[in-house]
Amino acid sequence: MTKKPKIYIADLRHVLGNAISNSVMPLGIGYMKAVMDRDLPEVESRVFAYPNELLQALKSGAPDVLMLSNYVWNERLSRYFSKVAKGIKQDTLIVAGGPNIPMETDQQIKVVNDWKDIDVYALGEGDFLATEIVKRFLDANKSITKLAKNGVPSSLYRSEGEIILQDMWKRGPELGNIPSPWLTGVQDNHFDGKLIPLVETNRGCPFKCTFCVQGTDFYNRIGHFSEDQVKEELTYIARRLKKTAPKMGALTIADPNFGMYKRDVEITTHIGTLQKNYGWPTFIDCSTGKNAPELVIKSIENTNGALQMLHAVQSMDEQALKSIKRSNIKLKTYEEVTKHLKDRGVRTYSQTILGLPGETLKAHIDGLHQLVDSNIDSLQNFQLMLLKGSEIENKETRDKFGFKTKFRLSPTCFGTYGGERVFDVEEIVIGTESLSFSDYIQARKYHLAYMVFWSQDWFNDLFHFFQNVGIKNSTCVEAIFEAMDSDEGEIKRFVHEFIEETGDELFSTPEECFQFYAEDKRFEKLVSGEIGDNLLNKYRAKASFLLWPKICKFATKAVKRLVLTEGSNVLDPEFELFWEDLCRYVEFRHACGQSGDDILSPVSCQLHYDISRWVADGHPKTFSLYKLETSKNVLFKLSETGANEIRNAVETWSTDIRGLTKVARHIKVTSQVRQYS
Repeated sequence: MTKKPKIYIADLRHVLGNAISNSVMPLGIGYMKAVMDRDLPEVESRVFAYPNELLQALKSGAPDVLMLSNYVWNERLSRYFSKVAKGIKQDTLIVAGGPNIPMETDQQIKVVNDWKDIDVYALGEGDFLATEIVKRFLDANKSITKLAKNGVPSSLYRSEGEIILQDMWKRGPELGNIPSPWLTGVQDNHFDGKLIPLVETNRGCPFKCTFCVQGTDFYNRIGHFSEDQVKEELTYIARRLKKTAPKMGALTIADPNFGMYKRDVEITTHIGTLQKNYGWPTFIDCSTGKNAPELVIKSIENTNGALQMLHAVQSMDEQALKSIKRSNIKLKTYEEVTKHLKDRGVRTYSQTILGLPGETLKAHIDGLHQLVDSNIDSLQNFQLMLLKGSEIENKETRDKFGFKTKFRLSPTCFGTYGGERVFDVEEIVIGTESLSFSDYIQARKYHLAYMVFWSQDWFNDLFHFFQNVGIKNSTCVEAIFEAMDSDEGEIKRFVHEFIEETGDELFSTPEECFQFYAEDKRFEKLVSGEIGDNLLNKYRAKASFLLWPKICKFATKAVKRLVLTEGSNVLDPEFELFWEDLCRYVEFRHACGQSGDDILSPVSCQLHYDISRWVADGHPKTFSLYKLETSKNVLFKLSETGANEIRNAVETWSTDIRGLTKVARHIKVTSQVRQYS
């Protein structure tokens, strides 16, 4: 009996112990296999997410074709496996593909020329192209030479010592022609309780942002998967999770602008039904659209708080926005939309990018202040990454704006495979003609302040009170920032370690980065989670779980000085006693600890004021009405829903620092808030 041709399709993520660099299920390769299973039933295909599973499969029997995805987080990992596969069987056709390749033709050719162990680099979307390449390879009697001689569409490939470039296919055909990888069972082996389901309801982006790969003309047309199919997929996922991984509460939606379309309201209505029937999802990670806020609001309301509104502005500086071909809604409109969302109980997020062309340190910080004064709930701050395949990564753009760049390890993107240490890196902007490196470091300190003291809602009651005595949110954050600089205790160490790690993670070349982390003692620190993770998320987790009492006492002390100075003329005579109670209330409302049991345990304290009634009444300036006749012992305890979400997250990702970083990233902020009784 003739054996079927064997095709391996891999979208690999680094794995080290319980740590997984990319925690979502691979979806693109799922589409590729689903099409291949339908259109080429004569082949046997397998998909891989985990490197060691692929390594074992290669050793057990080399495939006829190995297809490897190429993203910023796994390029070196894919390069390693192309080398391993060729070492086992030289006749294996190695195909790489993915967006992590420059736009310029000469740079594309250089990538393929440098990647010695691949035969073909597929350009554009791979859903149908993967099957076409395999079909042509089989038609060429599995001869790499004959395949190249006959030509490979939408690809770069080697032929007689030269790199040949064939024009990239336009996007299409319609998405409805792609079988569902969920409903066909292709994704079934990824339900292991570690990977988060990733779904796609549409593709394409109408915006032109130069820092994003999807800002190029190739992605400009929007296509939608069938609404009924999306609902069926979500139901399938919910049912399968309940059987195989009931502790997995998260969902990721890949759409770049989810919520902008009327059908998204129907999809989220269906998600709300799944939450009632299956208790999933409890948290949805996605990027919501900046247009059609009413539709986004309705979509958020349908998901019972699992989905949040993301107003990604990237910058408030008009010159910087012009340089990246982006426009935002006017600040006044932005503030109105934010107020409208908050009045509806919707939590709002915004994002900025440090290092955009033309933006100064002052403009960047002024933008952060404007956003928090508009009462945005959470502010995420990123550094400009030069993604291959985006317009901003081109040499012309680099030269035009005077980018100074460094390379750093992509968060947790490392591991040991077959005895070899492999690292993946990303290139970020640490200086421009308008931003010095010292400015970059100063901005990162502001980012830490905003991450810890603003963006988690931990100090909301304090900020609301300050607003009522006429003190702006940005003034409070600035006071905390100044106190961070002058502190001599634990917070000084906290900030110093963050800045030290910020500098230590930057390298002039990828090779310098590889050599640094390959050294035994440093690699041990990577393995332990001491270094190598996303720094803002890591330090948020430290503040949230490990240092919370000290973080809380520091913040309340810093802002007390501010309110005594700027709000003294309107303070109630009982301020001092009330403030002590308020500080206890803020501290004990937040669940923290070194272990799962610590985080989940209730706590109690004596209070002289009814703080919860004061909060419900809108944080008024007078306190006497809220004083209790006698002090009361108050119990602070997580809600059943919050405790379950945290318990499941801790059991999924652990309570070491890397695990807590995942936990903080993938639970709702409200789940960590203890109830008051």
